[in-house]
Amino acid sequence: KKMITMTMIAVAAMTSVSAMADEVQSKWYGGVGLGQSHVSYNSEDFRVNPNIAANGYTASTYDRSEDLSYNLYAGYRLNKNWSAKVEYTDFGTQKWGYNITGGNANSNLNIQALSLSAVGVYPVAEKVSLLGEAGAFYYEAKRSPTHSGTVVPLTGTPEVSKASGVKPFVAVGVQYDVSKQVAVIGKYAYYGEVGSQDNFGRVKLSNVSVNLQYNF
Repeated sequence: KKMITMTMIAVAAMTSVSAMADEVQSKWYGGVGLGQSHVSYNSEDFRVNPNIAANGYTASTYDRSEDLSYNLYAGYRLNKNWSAKVEYTDFGTQKWGYNITGGNANSNLNIQALSLSAVGVYPVAEKVSLLGEAGAFYYEAKRSPTHSGTVVPLTGTPEVSKASGVKPFVAVGVQYDVSKQVAVIGKYAYYGEVGSQDNFGRVKLSNVSVNLQYNF
């Protein structure tokens, strides 16, 4: 009987430890995502140099406002509905420029961000939840311009310019729980205006992504 009692106590203790471990493991999660970023250019900062028209040239502008983005993140659950999350996002490379006869001006734009946010999850059906997110992000933006041909003597040779700052952001999404460990999340995030009029130029930034999340 003593042996049976000790065995039952051991089993109970192991079960308790296992349950505690599962509870602790469920606190943490991590994920990776792919998406499409989008920028809207401020027309005051992204415009044809006035010297072009003054010298009798007509310029045609072009831009690439969207590109592939990717993100990595990790989070800690405070309870079943709320968590804190840190995330890194690279928004790819956008492009703005203009052409004239015999030359062109190009700007490659890249923005990267590190964010800290509070995430709320609200179940609406079995395995399906709505997601809301709000927080702040630190960004670094780099603009790499080049001029060629006829444009060069009219504008000079530009230098690489950079901008950085801290801004608030919000996001909304839908989460589908494939299992207790794996979830798929579709999310739209709006970051507002980033950049500076003095160097990088001002753009409004947003991102749509699909994320694969693992619960530890």
